[in-house]
Amino acid sequence: MTVQAKLIARSEVPELAKIAPYRDALIVEEYEVERVESGELSGKKARVARWGILGGKALSLTPEQRGGSVQLTLEPYKANPQLQSIYQSDTLEVDFETPFFYAVP
Repeated sequence: MTVQAKLIARSEVPELAKIAPYRDALIVEEYEVERVESGELSGKKARVARWGILGGKALSLTPEQRGGSVQLTLEPYKANPQLQSIYQSDTLEVDFETPFFYAVP
């Protein structure tokens, strides 16, 4: 699924020393979906797991990811079982109603 969305909340990116022995980490973000370009989405919000640390380095965020509109390619999180072994930082308020996805790089 491809969407155009605006970032509304982001989990904290953990410090590498605090997640050792992990060298990669996903962070959870929440987006307001402005438009669904392909696929289907019920509702106007989506929670998205995306890379915050990869190979021991924190990834910098582009200006669009700081509150502007960004295009995301999303897959259902549950369809990516390989992510289960990755450290995940989710410091957002609990919300079981909003669908959870993985942002395909």
